[in-house]
Amino acid sequence: MADATTATTTSTTTNPSSASPSDGAVTSTSSSLPEAGQRGSLVIKDRVVTTIAEAAASRVPSVLRSGSHLNPLSRSLPHADVTLTPSHARVSVDIATSYDRPLYEVAGEVREAIATAVATYTSMTVDAVNVTVTSVRTDEPRVDDVDTDGEASSSSRHGRRVL
Repeated sequence: MADATTATTTSTTTNPSSASPSDGAVTSTSSSLPEAGQRGSLVIKDRVVTTIAEAAASRVPSVLRSGSHLNPLSRSLPHADVTLTPSHARVSVDIATSYDRPLYEVAGEVREAIATAVATYTSMTVDAVNVTVTSVRTDEPRVDDVDTDGEASSSSRHGRRVL
């Protein structure tokens, strides 16, 4: 029959406040860590800031999403271009908007939303946000699409159907 041996282990715990480095205890204090800039680096790519800017612009009321990724000749809106330095960003954004509000109000809200989002998510200083309104859309039928009784016609003189 095989001998069974039983191993017993003893565990000791040390109070971190009473442990000294000579006891072999590992203590971690915030003063022993190097400064954040000495531990490594953070690189934020242009495409990340572009995505943040486009998402922020899309959340502004009256800003419309348009375009298609399927057609290489059309550009999806909102569309942002960014210029970055290690701690600063400049953003140019093209937007489409509805005709329900003054353009300067929409542009101001887009500017503020982008500056806030980029600063919040990247800690970069936003030097400028340039907004270009490339398209304004109305939901109202065009004048030539309306019959004399005020109802939208089923077709216009351009051969389009108004639904």
